[in-house]
Amino acid sequence: MGPVEPAVQYRLIDFTGLYEQHLRDLSAWVEKDIEPPTATNYTVQNGQVYVPQYASQRAGIQPVANLEVRDGTVAEAQVGSPVTLQTGFEVSRGVGKIVSLEWDINGNGTFVLEDFGAPSLVAQTNIIHVYTEPGVYFPSIRVASHRSGDAESPYAVAYNLGRAKVVVK
Repeated sequence: MGPVEPAVQYRLIDFTGLYEQHLRDLSAWVEKDIEPPTATNYTVQNGQVYVPQYASQRAGIQPVANLEVRDGTVAEAQVGSPVTLQTGFEVSRGVGKIVSLEWDINGNGTFVLEDFGAPSLVAQTNIIHVYTEPGVYFPSIRVASHRSGDAESPYAVAYNLGRAKVVVK
């Protein structure tokens, strides 16, 4: 698939890192008889893929990324009023660690890296933002995990997005 165009990064992820990790897992299985971790659990209903909400149920290396605004995924706000965006993210035990978190407050594909601490299985953070123009915004977070927790590696990085909707009047 390759890199995702900046204009759609708020809603699409680059799956290249997942392919790379799966090839590493396959190689270890074939060459060293090391069985790969459990694959991601999912169901398909009416052509839509559904994955469990929690990493412990989901499995797989792709992190779970949740973004909420006012305890939900949709909220209304007034121009100039502070809006709190809360995020929680996790990865299944034994398949990797969360290595990065990026915010895209306006939902336009411009992500800003946040230092959330050392690589870990689970973390959470929040940010308060003031929207100065009326409109509909789709703030996003992009979370990355890596099997060995290597935050510097450009390879075998698994991404996921968490999104919300803020209607500013």
